[in-house]
Amino acid sequence: MHDSRTLQKLMDKHVPGYDKRVNYQEHYAQGYAQAVKRAKRMANEQERAGTPGENPTTNFYDLTESIQGEDTPRT
Repeated sequence: MHDSRTLQKLMDKHVPGYDKRVNYQEHYAQGYAQAVKRAKRMANEQERAGTPGENPTTNFYDLTESIQGEDTPRT
């Protein structure tokens, strides 16, 4: 088990200036739509293969889209 300082150093290697607070707009927002598209495509591929929900699929986009739907009207 690592202590928080060790983990901070490890994170700094991958995300310079890492802070546990995330600036979504700056770091992640631009890739969100593409990530959802990829996740849905992978889920559909697993469904067609007869193995729904198998790795490497995720339906996390269902949660993030429902959260966004609270502020954004769905069409």
